[in-house]
Amino acid sequence: MTIALWSSDDWRREAEAWLELACRVGKVGRALSWHRALRMSGDEEAGEFADGPLVALRSLLSDSWLEAV
Repeated sequence: MTIALWSSDDWRREAEAWLELACRVGKVGRALSWHRALRMSGDEEAGEFADGPLVALRSLLSDSWLEAV
């Protein structure tokens, strides 16, 4: 980041946009991690966690990027 970013009046909007993007990308990463772990464990061991990837991806449909998974 440069000093020009912090001296600008709209630095906060740009920082919030990057934060929102990072949170949404993180949710996709979480879903992929869940999917891989569950695939390696098998159906019987997955049990109640089997819908973890879907729940993580479903949170992307929310208007708020702050919604927890």
